[in-house]
Amino acid sequence: MDRRDPYRILQVQPDADPDVIRAAYRVLARKLHPDAGAPVDALLERRMTDLNWAYGVVRDPVARERWESDRRR
Repeated sequence: MDRRDPYRILQVQPDADPDVIRAAYRVLARKLHPDAGAPVDALLERRMTDLNWAYGVVRDPVARERWESDRRR
């Protein structure tokens, strides 16, 4: 089981509205994306990968429910 918390990565509350989640993702992606002008390093790549994973989990209702049920166990 994955121990990363997608809500913490996206910096939103678990009960956040989908519009808030989408906005948080876009703001963070703009900061972390390699094309944004920041020097590319392993940490930046890892953070961008984590951000994409977190958004993928939280935006998909089926994946979000699966993650929530795994977290409760």
